[in-house]
Amino acid sequence: MNARPPSPSSADPVRHLQSGWLVALAALAASLPALAQAPQFYRLESALTMKSAAPNWDYVTFDPARSYLYIARREDGVTVYDAATKKVLGSIENSAQANAITLVQEFDRGYTTNEDGSTTVFEISSLKTLSRLKLADSADSAVYEPIAKQLIFTIGDNKQVLFLNPRTNSIVGKLELQSAKLEHPTADGQGNVFVAQRDKDVVVRIDVKLPTAPTSGSSLAVAAKAGTRCWR
Repeated sequence: MNARPPSPSSADPVRHLQSGWLVALAALAASLPALAQAPQFYRLESALTMKSAAPNWDYVTFDPARSYLYIARREDGVTVYDAATKKVLGSIENSAQANAITLVQEFDRGYTTNEDGSTTVFEISSLKTLSRLKLADSADSAVYEPIAKQLIFTIGDNKQVLFLNPRTNSIVGKLELQSAKLEHPTADGQGNVFVAQRDKDVVVRIDVKLPTAPTSGSSLAVAAKAGTRCWR
């Protein structure tokens, strides 16, 4: 019985492998024009250099109604940049050591969170500083919760959050937590505020209507509204 002659591919496996690579490279080359034409998610529109003796920036906050970008520059205070005209409008007076800026539009008020535990209160419409209030020995960040109409400040060194009434600028409550590594708080607009405890691998959910009873989860915090979830 005559033996069946080997196929070209089995007779020369190296040539078969090379052919496979050539096919793959040809397919990749054919796809390059399409990749080059793919839409970009962002583009650099403009750039601005802000001089400082010791540049040290933290959080930024954008006001879409005015196209104002508030930049917390710590030792240099808060700089206000007009994103529409691409010009610096100036700085918020008496806002040195600012970590973050929280805007409360319904009261026409802005609040900085300063490293020394104070907050600089200013008028959003005029950018005029109204006062600088002492809250604690240090402070990290803040968020405005519209249901309770309160600002929630994180005070990591004291392992607590403070509740401030923007109508009176007075502290109306405190809540002890288990961590000194508190991240920026986030409000869901439904009465819940989420605070990440970085060193505990926990996200705390605070019901602002019951500020003494936080709940937590290791990687997932479930908001009050059914089906709404927040991932770290």
